[in-house]
Amino acid sequence: MKDRKAFAMKCLIAAIILAIVLIVKFVFGAGFNSGTRIGFAGNSTFHKYAGSYVSISGTFSHTLFPSKGASAVLCEIKTESGDLTVTVTDQKTKEVIFEKTFSGDETFEVPAEGKVNITLTTKKHKGSYSFTY
Repeated sequence: MKDRKAFAMKCLIAAIILAIVLIVKFVFGAGFNSGTRIGFAGNSTFHKYAGSYVSISGTFSHTLFPSKGASAVLCEIKTESGDLTVTVTDQKTKEVIFEKTFSGDETFEVPAEGKVNITLTTKKHKGSYSFTY
C-alpha cells in the first residue's frame, strides 16, 4: 500500500511539472515546431528568433515581443538552396501582416505593433534566418 501511494505521488508531481512546462511554453510564446533540423544552431528570445542550419524541413514558429520603441520586425533571410516561406501574424488580431516565399538572400522590415508570431514553412532549406523586434 505504501508503494502504491508513493507511485501515485510521483505520478502527480510529474503531471504537475509537465503542466507547468506547457503553460510556460504557451504564455511566453515559445511556439511549437514540427519538422527536422540538421546542423541547426539557433537563438530564440523575447525579441529575437534566429537560426543557421545545413537543412530544415517542416513548420517552425516563435512569438516575438516588441522592444521599447520598436515599430517593425527586422528580417534577414539567407538561402544557399531551397525555399523558405515566412508568415508574420499579429498575435492579438490573428491577421497576417506579411507572407512571402524566399529563394535568395533578402533583408527587409515588417511594420508591426504588439506581439507577432513568426512562422517558417520549408522543405530542405539550407541557409539562415534572423528576426529582431
